[in-house]
Amino acid sequence: MTVNPYEAPSEQREVIASSPGRVSLVEIFSKAIALGSASPWLTGLLVTINFVAAEVQRQAGEEELQAIFLTLLVSWLISPIPLAAIRGVDEGEGVAAGISRRLRWAPATLAATIALMVLVMLSAFLLFLPAIWLLVRYQFIAYPAIDGVSVPGAFAESARLVKGRWWATWMRNVAIAFPVFMLPAIVGAVDGVVGTELARHPGFSLMNSGLGTLFALATYAHYVALRDSASEPS
Repeated sequence: MTVNPYEAPSEQREVIASSPGRVSLVEIFSKAIALGSASPWLTGLLVTINFVAAEVQRQAGEEELQAIFLTLLVSWLISPIPLAAIRGVDEGEGVAAGISRRLRWAPATLAATIALMVLVMLSAFLLFLPAIWLLVRYQFIAYPAIDGVSVPGAFAESARLVKGRWWATWMRNVAIAFPVFMLPAIVGAVDGVVGTELARHPGFSLMNSGLGTLFALATYAHYVALRDSASEPS
């Protein structure tokens, strides 16, 4: 019988010790590192997936729009696999069991992710700020979706977790994403000043894959922290 993690008692899952409404970046990154350390298979899978995505973008070269499109396409198509693997490790099932148990919900997860991206892009044509608001409000939809929650239910769950703490969630997003974007930007700046081509080297893709892995684990840990703090009594 499949246990619904949104109804399971606390002893059946690892809980980040957050007081209600408060989520710590230290707890988030500690959780992310613990997940990566707990399963070399998970870390290897995430690094490989991120390396493929980074190589697709690097090989696209100067075609920036093509690079963005190809990277998003690859990320969307394979996103349910790493999500299921992360959930499996966090639930103590392991990578293979986590993926096999949740692959039946991959289409719904993919549909939820694409629906969010379409919603954000449509709103971006009108005004930039509403697109950012939507992205933060619904950024966690894939996690409940990969556990069998319906697409509307996944949107509602993400909105519930972010409600009343949009700004705090956004600021943590910035902190989590900072190294992912800052280090490649530094490499690009060095290339521009010194005239090197470090960004064209496969090692650049490997660096990005490591940063992408940390980002994926930290984003999941962010979701778990919000979910657990929201479920604790005030």
